[in-house]
Amino acid sequence: MTIQVALKLARDQFLLDINLHLPGKGVTALFGRSGSGKTTILRSIAGLETLDSATVIVNGETWQRKMHVYPPINALSVMCSKNRTYFLI
Repeated sequence: MTIQVALKLARDQFLLDINLHLPGKGVTALFGRSGSGKTTILRSIAGLETLDSATVIVNGETWQRKMHVYPPINALSVMCSKNRTYFLI
């Protein structure tokens, strides 16, 4: 399993522009200073944040393209410690 994420978001003086290819096994961690976009990335992967310019592909299946979120068939766990939230998608 692989996870591909491409996001672009501009807000006031903040620009989030990422292109990730993540492995389907093991543990992947996001870290950075407060306000750097970590939670937005996780929310987008989970389908809870829709962006004008976003693509999320999990194991070859499109989960999000632009503002349209497709319902995932398989489960993927995403944990966000900022809000003590655990997403099961």
